[in-house]
Amino acid sequence: MNRQTNYELLSGDIVCCTFIDGKLSVVNEALAPLYLDDFEEWVASRAIHSSRGLTARNLKVASGLSANEKSFETALRVNAACITDNYWVRLEGSKISYKDVSFEKYDGFFKELALGVDYTYTHYKSDECNPELTNIGGSDKAWVLDNNGDRWLYKRQPIRECYNEMFSANLAAALGIDTVLYELADYTNPDPEIGQFGIVRSRDFTQNKGMNLESAQLIIKHRGSSDNDILKNADIFSEWGIEQEYLNIKYLDILIGNPDRHSQNYGVFRCQSSGAIVGMAPNFDNNFAFLARDMEIDAFVLAAEKYKWKRPAVSEDILRGVANRMKSIEGFRNFDENRTVNAVIANNSFDYSLYR
Repeated sequence: MNRQTNYELLSGDIVCCTFIDGKLSVVNEALAPLYLDDFEEWVASRAIHSSRGLTARNLKVASGLSANEKSFETALRVNAACITDNYWVRLEGSKISYKDVSFEKYDGFFKELALGVDYTYTHYKSDECNPELTNIGGSDKAWVLDNNGDRWLYKRQPIRECYNEMFSANLAAALGIDTVLYELADYTNPDPEIGQFGIVRSRDFTQNKGMNLESAQLIIKHRGSSDNDILKNADIFSEWGIEQEYLNIKYLDILIGNPDRHSQNYGVFRCQSSGAIVGMAPNFDNNFAFLARDMEIDAFVLAAEKYKWKRPAVSEDILRGVANRMKSIEGFRNFDENRTVNAVIANNSFDYSLYR
């Protein structure tokens, strides 16, 4: 495959776009990716990030690509298919079906390589279907199918980030905010100060749901907004009745000091059969929590006031309950829970008087 070739973009087995002689045509707008206007950019955006360095290069070589293969060609190696939606690309006139590219039975063959704990790529089969080529994000991560048929996403990161990720998710759950939950799957040393790594895992929240996860990236871009324009984004999401869920996620970001809520770190669910937006995706990816203060508070308060957002009750009892739950996990027993609890209390101390 190359950029001069003609392609079809499909949702499941339904053609929704064509890319012929360099021109994109949308033939089924209801099922096409939201606000798609650049085929090549969209395909390239689905490829593993080069920021993952040696891991990304090894995964490419193990799949029969060059170590420095461009993002467009990398994604096309697996027909631009990924696990969290049913979009994919094929050559015009090809007879292959979604079942041929969907990773339905992928069991985690590339797990060790994708997590950056194995650098010996020569024993991997280059013809093996590899969803890690379209597993985006900056952390080393891997998809695994367990013996019960449940799919999990494993992430390898510093043990402090594992703690931040899990504390944030547990806090969100305690406040009634829809969230992905994480488990500590492995760790090398429980000391939070010496830079050791751990591995967290979370269930694939799209599995068997009949829904596509679409990041907010193209939505925000097309509507002329930005990650920091909370009021405008709330206006956008209010068109689908999900502005409250959006504001819940932004409030959580304030509580946990999360500077990493870019538009690929939140998104919407779309029904695969109709294309309708059916909800906001749950909160996920909070490993960089507790790194920032005074985040976008004025913009948040304006949006919260306009949409009469109801503030969840954040009490010290709730925070201590989350902290004690974290303390009970063997890998986190040496962590100072007071540091995290006090950070949340401080972050929650801004003035809500504008919309009382």
